[in-house]
Amino acid sequence: MNNNTTTSKSNNQHLVAHFPGLKIYAGEPAVSAETRKTGALDSIVLSASHELRAVIQKGRSFQRSNPQVQVLMDRGRFLVIDVTPDVKLHEEPGCYAIVAQEDFPIGFELRRTPITTRRNETTEGIKQLSGPFMQTVVKDLANIFTRHSLSDGYKKAMDLCEESLREAGCHARRMKVSIPNGTTGNLVGYRGGTGENRRLFIVCAHLDSVNHQQGVGGRAPGADDNATGAATVLGIAKAMTKMGLRHDVEFILFGGEEQGLFGSKAYVSALSPSDKERIEGVINIDMAGSKNSLDLSVLLEGAEVSRTMMENLARVASTYTELTTQMSFKPFASDHV
Repeated sequence: MNNNTTTSKSNNQHLVAHFPGLKIYAGEPAVSAETRKTGALDSIVLSASHELRAVIQKGRSFQRSNPQVQVLMDRGRFLVIDVTPDVKLHEEPGCYAIVAQEDFPIGFELRRTPITTRRNETTEGIKQLSGPFMQTVVKDLANIFTRHSLSDGYKKAMDLCEESLREAGCHARRMKVSIPNGTTGNLVGYRGGTGENRRLFIVCAHLDSVNHQQGVGGRAPGADDNATGAATVLGIAKAMTKMGLRHDVEFILFGGEEQGLFGSKAYVSALSPSDKERIEGVINIDMAGSKNSLDLSVLLEGAEVSRTMMENLARVASTYTELTTQMSFKPFASDHV
């Protein structure tokens, strides 16, 4: 995003924000709210009383809670909104964050690789990935009434996933996790490598779901958030069953994510200094199957320390799939934090 407060569209208007494909001006005459809703404009003029904000959201949580707010740009997880003095924003910490427009967190480019440069052959590991297997796992998990971290349903989900990890050749263990009002758990599947000076790679997702209005007693299938992520972890473990490993790999399903990232925090706190030093890379998968934008895309999100791995993942996506990729270096509200 580029800011420029000097470029003029007319004598009464000045440019306040410039995104690829969209310029936002302030001044008169302003574009009507109804016209803005179409989303077909390549430029928007706001009244002088405008105030731009950026939003980072889980799913469509901000838009569900604030239908009165005008969305100027929609990139699924990320929004640019127009806040006028008469608009009162409803805030839900943990579901979305409202930040200054200057802190808009995403590189807008949707990276695409021409079909002609894609590789037709796939690696043996990719060949072993099973869409039907992962779809079955999502359905099985979503059929549980709720996977709230304190519910019997969560224990049932752990049983189902532990069996799958064992079938994939993993040594599975459970880890107790304290959360407000009780105890939940993490499920950790381990496969050891055979090389010297082995490093540790982690593939993880949260297993719990939540009904924010009704709590433990409310229906919470959580098919997208996050049965899809858990199913992807299990699918990767299954695909790697017959692969020889040089380094160690842990497949982790966290509890207590919806209550405040408690499972991942407990896991990190329990690591010895030597195990922390061994960690070479972590891929956390949250809402892998969520229709949250017009483009069939994948969002790669992490802190600056993860830039190299994120670039590698983007390259793999463009080499082997038709997915476009988005990049964000402002991680928010999931276990990768």
